[in-house]
Amino acid sequence: MKAKEQGATIIHVDPRFSRTSALADIWVPIRAGTDIVFLGGLINHLIEYDLFFREYVVHYTNASCILSDEYRDPEDNGDGYFSGWNEEKRAYEGNSWLYKGGDLSRPQRDLTLQDPQCVFQKLNGISPVTRRRWWRKSAAFRLTFSTRSRMHSLPHQGRSGQLPFCYAVGWTQHSKGVQIIRAAAILAIAVG
Repeated sequence: MKAKEQGATIIHVDPRFSRTSALADIWVPIRAGTDIVFLGGLINHLIEYDLFFREYVVHYTNASCILSDEYRDPEDNGDGYFSGWNEEKRAYEGNSWLYKGGDLSRPQRDLTLQDPQCVFQKLNGISPVTRRRWWRKSAAFRLTFSTRSRMHSLPHQGRSGQLPFCYAVGWTQHSKGVQIIRAAAILAIAVG
């Protein structure tokens, strides 16, 4: 609450209204279990409207690193598997997951984030046709039961590099906890 006293906007995302919701500037009630869709909708909104902290993402993350030409994600392959799946061993072989250049400490980079094989484009989905459907804002509104006005205002709070957030331990205890934390980490990185 000290942050609020110094002018910070407090946003509380929770299916139920609580004391925290009452103290928050914005309460966003989402449907229980739609955390990943909600976070994905925010990430997609940041990318779509170029609201992410570009300098940070380009220079201090692996978003500009170019993946090997052999790398394919499940949507590229159309079979639900990433490249490198060995059906006999029922395991992945990670050779196709390396960066171009082969050296992890000095991978090839695309500072414009336009190369279709750069990590950013793989996250973004190369075109609206291949964009991950569950991350589209319209799907996020529909699935989370969040109102458009509330969800639309969230990415516009604060400035790049100044959007810290906290989460309760419940995310890590959830059956999809790893995916929720990964989505939250991507959101945190996107804003610097």
